[in-house]
Amino acid sequence: GGQCCVCEGRNRLALRSIGALMYMSTVPSNRNLLVKEGIVSELARISRLPQGIHEIEAMSARAAMTLASIKGSQESGFSTQIEVLETIAHYFSLAVNAELGTAEEGMLGSVLWSVSAVAFPVYQLSIADCNKRMIVTSGIATQLIRVLVALNDSKGTRDLELCLLTLEQILFDSDCKMDIVGMLAGQGEIEAELGRAAIQKLRWVSLTNPSSEYVKAAGSDMGGSLGRLAQNIIETIKRPVSLLISWEDTRVKGSTVDNLRTLSSSPLRSQATPERGNWSPTRAAGGGMALSASKHRSLKNMNPRMAT
Repeated sequence: GGQCCVCEGRNRLALRSIGALMYMSTVPSNRNLLVKEGIVSELARISRLPQGIHEIEAMSARAAMTLASIKGSQESGFSTQIEVLETIAHYFSLAVNAELGTAEEGMLGSVLWSVSAVAFPVYQLSIADCNKRMIVTSGIATQLIRVLVALNDSKGTRDLELCLLTLEQILFDSDCKMDIVGMLAGQGEIEAELGRAAIQKLRWVSLTNPSSEYVKAAGSDMGGSLGRLAQNIIETIKRPVSLLISWEDTRVKGSTVDNLRTLSSSPLRSQATPERGNWSPTRAAGGGMALSASKHRSLKNMNPRMAT
């Protein structure tokens, strides 16, 4: 019994230590320091630890996210496995649950998972083309749409900006774009009501252009115009989405913003935490309708930057 307590104590200490590294890795100068200190190989080992104990799973997830923050944006610098991204998607879903509901719904492995903790490493991963497709197939893109609707600027705009930046990045991939379009049109895992609310949120951000909380720095996309970011996404999705649903139905109305959080809390609320390894973005879930092959091809051939 005593040995078990010692092991448990060590696990919790390691969990807190890796949590500190995870937050350190969001600062560029710290990322360079962590690489110089040779921490990357140890993080990679921890990210592959056997699962089954919540504290170890949480430790593994934190290590994977720290690795993603340090090297995820490099095409050849971080060999991302689909299992790692599915793990990140799982914890991202817990963070969104906490945003939508109570803190208890975001707890696992004695950690309260927040959108802020997960959003940055996910954005870093999305920069590399080799990761874009897996971000969709792992279920992370589904959580991005949920969090887009759930967030409001009363808590600041950092997480919203990272969400928009990540969506913009993965939409550069034509296959990812069509899967996102299908989700927003309610023809995938996401129900139509939530997809429509996500588009309304994009249109609202485009119109109101909330202020960025990041300081604009050379070589970084953060700290720019949130309204412009949202408009870039709208210009990419508008025409293909309009072939599936009425664009007019996504217009921002007087009560839209007040209702966005209510909309986000219903469609994916009962099954918000995805089962890892069992999701395909082009297949229907929960009674939705998959894109037909001919419609998928016709959408895929469109110019991704159509004007609104």
